[in-house]
Amino acid sequence: ALEANPDFAVTYNNLAWLLATCPVPEYRSGIKALRLAQKALELTPDASILDTLAAAYAEVGKFEDAVRVMQRIITMMGNGDAENLSIYKKHLNAYKEGKPWRGK
Repeated sequence: ALEANPDFAVTYNNLAWLLATCPVPEYRSGIKALRLAQKALELTPDASILDTLAAAYAEVGKFEDAVRVMQRIITMMGNGDAENLSIYKKHLNAYKEGKPWRGK
């Protein structure tokens, strides 16, 4: 998919999310996730991609960076989109505790 759509931010973001948060350790790669999330962010800077960037930071042990990114998202959102805001706050709390996020 990346070869077919080299400028498709959603593809980069989805793969980065999987590599950062997969519950199966063999499929995780924080370094690759970080690189892909940064590429996605260059193409489309939005909250969901920033969330993935934070997850990648957490996966490589950069929890301070993960917290900083999540705080940026929450500030950007203000009081809008309560459902996603709730999810982002859960991610923020995990990173504050020094825990990477894991998918289900």
